[in-house]
Amino acid sequence: MQGQQLLLENTPAAYYRAGRLRVKPANLCWGYTLDLFTGVIFPAAIGAGMAAIAQLVLINIDGSAEWIQQNIYSEQVLSALGTMIVFLVTMRLGTNLSRNGAIIGHFGNLCGACVNLAIWSRSLVTSGKLEVLMYPNGNGSTYRTTEIGLVLASIPYAIKYTYRNIDVKLDQLPVGASPALLQRTVQLTTSKDNYVGVSPFLALVMVLGERFDDLEAAGQIKAPELGIVFAQLNALTGEEGSIGGIQGYAPPGVLNFLLYTIFALYYLLLILGDLGANNGWQSLWIVGVLIVTNFGIWQISEKYANPFTVSVKTSTQTPLISDSARGTEVAIDGVFGRKRLVGDGPGGGGGPVPPSLSFGLGLGRA
Repeated sequence: MQGQQLLLENTPAAYYRAGRLRVKPANLCWGYTLDLFTGVIFPAAIGAGMAAIAQLVLINIDGSAEWIQQNIYSEQVLSALGTMIVFLVTMRLGTNLSRNGAIIGHFGNLCGACVNLAIWSRSLVTSGKLEVLMYPNGNGSTYRTTEIGLVLASIPYAIKYTYRNIDVKLDQLPVGASPALLQRTVQLTTSKDNYVGVSPFLALVMVLGERFDDLEAAGQIKAPELGIVFAQLNALTGEEGSIGGIQGYAPPGVLNFLLYTIFALYYLLLILGDLGANNGWQSLWIVGVLIVTNFGIWQISEKYANPFTVSVKTSTQTPLISDSARGTEVAIDGVFGRKRLVGDGPGGGGGPVPPSLSFGLGLGRA
């Protein structure tokens, strides 16, 4: 028995579970360093470099300042470009921050729907209609859950990695603890015979629907109860659709091109026709400060527009997406981890119950 337990502890699923639930230490020093480089140092260096080149031109080319004033510089154009920059930067800054908050809100709703389904499914365990299984947790013990619980706990992670634009490795998600569930999910996501595989999220939802459909076919749940389940599944897919709509939208490329062009024209005219001629080498730090106040702040908002890329090691924002996904898995484990005499079928006995549970979905950092 001890050898079998050791074998279970060494499974990849147990190893991945321990890694998922381990709270990574924050590295705010490195996060602030990266943000300051993105929003202050890099833009200021670009501005100072442009000012230095302009100053060398004005000093070493005789009559260049007068020629620029007569043929290029225009206060009306400079004023119009400055006004347009303020408008565009303000609009894009607000859009990026609103996008960040909206995605986090929809992801929290999705995690809540997963926990709601787990709570409802818990009644099936109590009545003996759903079997509780034991799995190693990677830390020398075991945890209790169901196949439905494994699928539900995997959904937030699948969303997280999909919108982080990295491959979803299903064997590293909670569903990887069940070979049968993993095989079915991989089958749905794999393209075959000119049929394109579905996304990992849709595959998990389909597997979840199949499990509830099997329960209904076996007479374990009634048709009205199945309607409640599919209403919750509809809430899941609706929140994912909202996330995809917000995250997938991108403005036309020509708008980004025009924005960068306006930035370049504005600072070239400002440096050559005004700051460079009137302030000399002091124009370097002046331009550096000016460019940070608009271009630099906009660049930081671009970095945080997608909260799925926020990392505890490289960002100064709390990684709410990662915390919520982890908290959802812990909450679902807690729902199925509470022992009841009824419903603890084969393989459902024993196993420690977590001493305390938090259903805040990880929004606070422990």
